[in-house]
Amino acid sequence: MTDDEESSGCVIEGDVTVTVNGSIVETTTMTIVGIINVTGNVVVADRVIVKLSTNATLHVAKCLVLDDKAGMVVEVADSVNGENGNDRILATYDSSCSTQQLAERVSIETTSSFDECRDGRPIVEEYKEINGRARLQLVFVHVDECTSGESEVNLVVIAIVVPIAVVILVVTVVLAVPQFRAKVLPTRHYIHSLKQQSTM
Repeated sequence: MTDDEESSGCVIEGDVTVTVNGSIVETTTMTIVGIINVTGNVVVADRVIVKLSTNATLHVAKCLVLDDKAGMVVEVADSVNGENGNDRILATYDSSCSTQQLAERVSIETTSSFDECRDGRPIVEEYKEINGRARLQLVFVHVDECTSGESEVNLVVIAIVVPIAVVILVVTVVLAVPQFRAKVLPTRHYIHSLKQQSTM
């Protein structure tokens, strides 16, 4: 844990074990708000779910261990802002003794106002650093389906606009060229000559 991490947020000295303590409920959720620094180990046991609220971070000096039935949930809202755009650090820990494939044990919970097409699809990645530390990071990736949807809309608009433009062009040519105008829109003189021809 760096000096910057220790100087910010709440500091918990020693080890932390989160368990249901014989509760009869199927799962128990512990929500973390803000920045929590633990100087020892964090062990999440039994069926406990650790939920990281928006902009919450868990810094663990030693091991971060999840029991087989335990898990983590990260909340994602449209107001998320991190160091790299919307990307943000969820947890840091000692990679040598923490749960393997920890990123796969983290699920994502989005709020109703979150839009993948606008903000990107949130995924959790684990990054290991050269100093033996590791971090879980929330990363937002571009969604191709959103771009293809916009293209389809654009094609529909083009399909509608092109025939309208052709009609306008034809009308403009007819009105501008006297020979065409006389045939399509006969003048009074032309109508009068037709009437004379019919009476003969």
